[in-house]
Amino acid sequence: MFIAEYGASGLLPPLVLLAALLIDAIVGEFGPLFRVLPHPVAMIGAVTDWLDRRLNRERRAAAARAR
Repeated sequence: MFIAEYGASGLLPPLVLLAALLIDAIVGEFGPLFRVLPHPVAMIGAVTDWLDRRLNRERRAAAARAR
């Protein structure tokens, strides 16, 4: 049976760990990519900042502004 042969006590976890280590060694920290594109957390922060400025403008009524 698949689960008995490759389950938590079988061969699959060490193979997954080995594959993850190989992928990390090849790909690494995506340094070249983050020199071209911002990090996803930085992009989320930029969107949050933009929404905050857009939705909380001083000229909007107090009831229409986010709290």
